[in-house]
Amino acid sequence: MLVVYGSLYPFSGWRSLGIGPFAYLSDPLPQYQYLTAFDVITNVLGYMPFGALAVLALYPRWRGALAAGAAFIAGTMLSGTMEAVQIYLLTRVASNLDLAANALGSLLGVALTAPATSMLLNRGLLRRMRFMWFERDAAYMIGLSGLWPFATMYPAPFLFAVGDLPRVLWLRIDPVMHKMHCSRGAL
Repeated sequence: MLVVYGSLYPFSGWRSLGIGPFAYLSDPLPQYQYLTAFDVITNVLGYMPFGALAVLALYPRWRGALAAGAAFIAGTMLSGTMEAVQIYLLTRVASNLDLAANALGSLLGVALTAPATSMLLNRGLLRRMRFMWFERDAAYMIGLSGLWPFATMYPAPFLFAVGDLPRVLWLRIDPVMHKMHCSRGAL
């Protein structure tokens, strides 16, 4: 849900440009002046939890390479769908680079989690802590709590975020974004 929220926010300005929803796939890669480290890093980091959680959610029915492949494909398909829907949002831009960064993030989340799935879910400190501190059916709340920092990464003030702080930090870190900010007046 956080991926959908972050991808489609602000949920207004819907319009049709008369092009297909997957037209972005054949577009050239974005030019350097429109490419920011923030966009790429955010897209990678935003999909890492999805890949990790998908592998964990498939366990124990699917394990190993099958679970890793399914989680990676699911992350890539979700990203492709979100980019396609962004075609119809005035304030969003669908991009094949975003799709690639999102797929990479999903793959990294899968790669980091798949080898440790059994250890995390069947034994180990995480499992013991969960049963010590929380009820058996509270796993979804633990997951949402762990994902909360990722929900506040986008540099725009929106529901439950930290206001303008992420934007200010990224403007200081990423000079390309600072140039775009100055040329447009605001992000």
